[in-house]
Amino acid sequence: MKSISQWWFGALLVVAAGAASAASALATVDRALQAMGGESALRGVRTMVITERVQHWEPNSSVVTGGEFKFTGNSNIVITRDFAAKAIRLDWDRTKVGPGGNSFKFSEIYADGVGMVDGVRTGRAYRTDQSLKTNQHTMSGSRLAGFLREQQRASPLLVLDMKSDLKALAALPQQSSGGKKFHAMRYEAGRNTFTVLFDPQTGLPARVRTLDVDPHLGDANYDLVLSDWRAVNGVQVAHHLAWELDGKVLAKAEVSKVEVNAAVPAERFAIPAEVRARRILPAMGNVPYQWIERRTVWGSFRDSDELSFDPERLQSLTLMDIAPGVSLTQGGSHNNLVVEMDKFLVVFDAPIHEFQSRWVIDAAKAKYKKPVKYLILSHHHWDHTSGARTFVAEGVTVIVGKGNKDYFARMFSARNTAAPDELERKPRKASIIEVTDRHVIADGKRQVSAHYIEHSHSTGTLIGYIPDARLGFVVDIWSPGRDPLPKKAPSGFVELVKGVRQHNLDIERFAGGHGSTGVYRDLVTLVEKTGPRSELAPARLAGGSRP
Repeated sequence: MKSISQWWFGALLVVAAGAASAASALATVDRALQAMGGESALRGVRTMVITERVQHWEPNSSVVTGGEFKFTGNSNIVITRDFAAKAIRLDWDRTKVGPGGNSFKFSEIYADGVGMVDGVRTGRAYRTDQSLKTNQHTMSGSRLAGFLREQQRASPLLVLDMKSDLKALAALPQQSSGGKKFHAMRYEAGRNTFTVLFDPQTGLPARVRTLDVDPHLGDANYDLVLSDWRAVNGVQVAHHLAWELDGKVLAKAEVSKVEVNAAVPAERFAIPAEVRARRILPAMGNVPYQWIERRTVWGSFRDSDELSFDPERLQSLTLMDIAPGVSLTQGGSHNNLVVEMDKFLVVFDAPIHEFQSRWVIDAAKAKYKKPVKYLILSHHHWDHTSGARTFVAEGVTVIVGKGNKDYFARMFSARNTAAPDELERKPRKASIIEVTDRHVIADGKRQVSAHYIEHSHSTGTLIGYIPDARLGFVVDIWSPGRDPLPKKAPSGFVELVKGVRQHNLDIERFAGGHGSTGVYRDLVTLVEKTGPRSELAPARLAGGSRP
């Protein structure tokens, strides 16, 4: 047992260490404030308007698993801040490139504790619904939590906020990034915790970091990288910003204009009474920050705390029967297909988040009174696989396409401590089957098969097939019931038809990972009339796959 003197000595050491940490933190903050123009000059900043052009990239959506992030377009953004009123407005002019590319404008506004979106709702379903084409709506709790976190991270006065709340600071050991060492500090900023890295040469803040969970990577550093500091009205403002996930760039911004203490009319932050009356507080707990931010930029985030669907449009997830013993999830943006076997269930795809996977597992068990035994993943893109870890936690065997086994093995073994999911709470080794041609599941009642096809959308692409229903399952390549057939067949349609004929599949209808179902014959007719027929092998089956 320790003596009283030993106890006091240990206590004194703790106090001394705490005092040293506080002194180090204060010195780092004071040096940064001086480098940014001085505390007095920063406290004199009342408003700031920043105009920037941003380039965006999307991870986990490359053609090859683990490949380069996909460039998705540019945004012109005007950020207006009133620091005294704690109000902020982002005006977006977004141009998306690639399939489904378009332009859309919207504003995000936060004032008086209310978050609002003004303009075109993001999301394909909203853009095609004329009754909702322009509107103002209250941000969901999850979107508001993400918005506030990112605006706090990027605030030009973040270091001043740190000086105003010294009890929230703690000095950390030096940290390295990109081969360079930085002074580091933890900042408990209310609901958010940031690690702020300071350049030892200049004293300026260099990185503002959170530990996020990416559904594929697991725990990953998410950094805002600040550089190209320039003086504007006596204060230093970063003119180049980059957002990095696990060291890879998600976005880069070049600031073209900064206005300090410009007159900003109060109407810029006006929140209509009907929106104010529906105020939603920021979400708490395991907020899926990466999903919210990246899908908002992508243009298809449904502003809902349910993530998959929008209850304001009277939607909810349902299992719709499309053949005997076959159900397709409906009501959301992404679909699962559930197939009943004699003693178990087979599920195709695990989109969006563990929320939808948990719902599908529970709903399918309740409907069919059988466990889920297999999960077949159509391809690796994160919006169709981000809920796959939930199935692994359930003990389900996962079936993936050619070349994808190692990628998913890493995903299923990654730690998710920053926002624990079911697999983090109940870890188990994943059972994975890789399909290089076809894989058949049969139990005496029926067959279900997964077929590998060469496709430009992604390597390792699988299509599903239920022979007795003459039903196929396809994801992203064709979204029947959502997207009308174009006038001319794209190459993806041609590749799909080639794949069906290569495997000699007698398909009458396809169910989609988006939309609902469609007659395969209609797609074949389009391909034969407008596609390069020389690339197609002759069909050998009757019905939908016959030319």
